[in-house]
Amino acid sequence: MEKRASIPINRLQTILKKRIFQTWFLLQELLKKPFKFWLYYRVFFQKKEEKEHLSERWGASLYNRCIFKEKTFPIIWFHAASVGETASLLELIKSLSESKNYNILLTTVTYSAKQLTKQYLVKNPHLSLFHQYAPLDVPSWIHRFLDNWKPSAAIFVESELWPVRLKICKNRKIPVMLVGARLSPKSAKYWNYFPFLLKIILDCFTWISPQNEKTLELLQHFNPNVSFLPIIDLKSFKPRLSVDHNLLLFLKENFAHKKIFIAVSTHPYEEKFFYNAKKKLKKTEEWLFIIAPRHPERAKEISAQLRNAPLKSQQEYPKNSDAFWIIDTIGELGTFLASSDCAFIGGSLYRKGDGHNPYEALQFNLKIATGPWKSNWQEVYLKLADKVTTIHSEEEFLRWIETPLSHLENFPYESQKMNKIINLANIIHKTILAVK
Repeated sequence: MEKRASIPINRLQTILKKRIFQTWFLLQELLKKPFKFWLYYRVFFQKKEEKEHLSERWGASLYNRCIFKEKTFPIIWFHAASVGETASLLELIKSLSESKNYNILLTTVTYSAKQLTKQYLVKNPHLSLFHQYAPLDVPSWIHRFLDNWKPSAAIFVESELWPVRLKICKNRKIPVMLVGARLSPKSAKYWNYFPFLLKIILDCFTWISPQNEKTLELLQHFNPNVSFLPIIDLKSFKPRLSVDHNLLLFLKENFAHKKIFIAVSTHPYEEKFFYNAKKKLKKTEEWLFIIAPRHPERAKEISAQLRNAPLKSQQEYPKNSDAFWIIDTIGELGTFLASSDCAFIGGSLYRKGDGHNPYEALQFNLKIATGPWKSNWQEVYLKLADKVTTIHSEEEFLRWIETPLSHLENFPYESQKMNKIINLANIIHKTILAVK
């Protein structure tokens, strides 16, 4: 009997990769109706989607490339999940729009990210930038979206590893880049159960720019054949937060007799920590504690925890007897950082905390602290150990806040940031030109 010829391993991998994508595409198509029901639920019950823009979530855009003034300029599609990732992209978007003549389509998932984009456009009306909500990862919806906008390139941020849009872009020969890539050890542990899946997803990227050394090591472990750029911490690209000088003057005049502490991006249970700590301050009446929650929709719940603390969104201002003030508005954080004496970066006081970006507060040359749980920012905080204090307990917090800081050095930020942005914009431009 003749022996059957064995199929080469490379051929087997190609067949397996094709079958995996085909199965995933079919599954996503079958889930179209449940996805639509879920979106309507988010509109009417959770108030997390805009009804008039809901069709954008299934790829039916309300506009097309004619919305741009220069209709012949190529379009770069940027996608960021939420407000933090969006803020980190804005300066790069500005550089590409101004110096490289690109139209920029920015998709996000959250309303707060959309509002941030609108505010940035008010200050930079000349930018060729348009926002819409991102379509869900369903093949027919992604095809509809791409047919409408016809982008020349796609740039995703951090951990946006969506198989459908990545594979469709690759099939259409649209270069896809991942900037500020982040893969936490916790996520890597889950991917270890399906290493081949992550490998074929990473194959869809033209290149990846990792956020830190740990992410680079993990991604190279899963797919050493991917092209990697030097490490770029995208969160350091965020523009300096704007300051409303009229509001700042009002704060300084009305709270001149108070020392101001601000807790930024707080999560559940952290507000209770500050509530208990404030009662133990030696001169607690001299302090006003400002709470800026990561998710402003929690504001009323937090207010109830803090004895009906006033809400900025309701135009409520603290009386002399008020210990707390909740800032649940968008676009005013810079003003409150500018008026504060010290700041705490939240998302870091509970065991599963990932931490948050310290760069925004550092630009205002404040005394800054954070908690011990900051898994997504370990390398950044190690570099900033001389500028940011790590607090492990209520006693350490009280010691930190009551100890005056004799000297604060200016953070050397802008010049370093602009050089990195220009270099990255040049690499993106060359990548797009190489495909033409």
